[in-house]
Amino acid sequence: YNQFTPRSSDFMLVNFRAFRNATNDPVWDDVVFQSQTLMAGVQENYSPETGLMPDFIVNGAPAPENFLENVTDGAYNYNAGRVPWRVGADALLFDDAFSRSLVQKISHWIEVSAEGDPMKIRSGYELSGAPLPNSDYFTTFFVAPMGVAAMNDPAQQEWLNAIYSLVYANHIDYYEDSVNLLCMLVMSGNFW
Repeated sequence: YNQFTPRSSDFMLVNFRAFRNATNDPVWDDVVFQSQTLMAGVQENYSPETGLMPDFIVNGAPAPENFLENVTDGAYNYNAGRVPWRVGADALLFDDAFSRSLVQKISHWIEVSAEGDPMKIRSGYELSGAPLPNSDYFTTFFVAPMGVAAMNDPAQQEWLNAIYSLVYANHIDYYEDSVNLLCMLVMSGNFW
């Protein structure tokens, strides 16, 4: 609804840095820092074990049910599923330690939660890590972004390889395929 109720997947840090470079306006540096700080606060206060972000954030907290879209507005679902890719890409492309710490928390948790098998990544989670109801199905949307996240820890190379092998030839639907393509561009070293 306003600047105090963002969708976590809209913290497009790489884009904000590009805006900074294009405009030479330091306000974008603050936008990056404030976005990272808000995500760190959510992780610390609402997802300390998983690092997961909610689809929507209201005044620094997960949105209540049916805030804007449905009962999962405060969960890690079809908006927040882009966060590992967006924050992971920032850590990679700009060697940003703050973004790296945010995304590694998510990446380490999901590898353990999925028992090293990306096919076991559920399609949505509570911030605690409990799978959302009816989330027991595979979609590249929730898997591919975790590959970008895994790129931020050399110890996760085997996990990254498993993710890439699973998603590179999968086609599902427009939304999933778009996110998958963008993640594969990063994972394959072809993202500008």
